[in-house]
Amino acid sequence: MKYDKDNQQYGLMLGKSKLVFIKTGAAGSIYGHENKYLELASKIQNERGYAVVVSANPVGSPLNLQEELEKISTYLIDIKEIILIGISRGGLLVLQQGYLNTKVSRILAINPPLAINWHKTKKA
Repeated sequence: MKYDKDNQQYGLMLGKSKLVFIKTGAAGSIYGHENKYLELASKIQNERGYAVVVSANPVGSPLNLQEELEKISTYLIDIKEIILIGISRGGLLVLQQGYLNTKVSRILAINPPLAINWHKTKKA
C-alpha cells in the first residue's frame, strides 16, 4: 500500500473514479492518534478501490477546502465524484464549504463544533 507525503500536509492513496477526502481536526496530522487516519484510508482504498487523501489541519492554517481540492487534483485527474469526511474542525470545514464544489456527492461531518461561525454553517 502506497502512502505518499506532500510536505506532511497531505497523505495520498491512489484509486479510481471516486475520491474520499478526509480533513482532520485542529492540529491533526495526516496520521492521527495511533495512525487512525492511515488505517481508515487503507480500509477505504482496500474495500472500495477509491483514491483517498488525508489533509492535515495545522494550528493557525487558513481553511480553504476548494484550494486544497484543486491542489490535489493535479495528482488525481480522473476523479468524477468526491466524498468529504471531516473530523471536529475538519467537519466544520466540510459543512461550511463542501457544497460549493460540484463534484462533492456526500459529506460526513464527525463531531463538528457547530457553535463556531454558526451563521456560516447554517447558510451552508
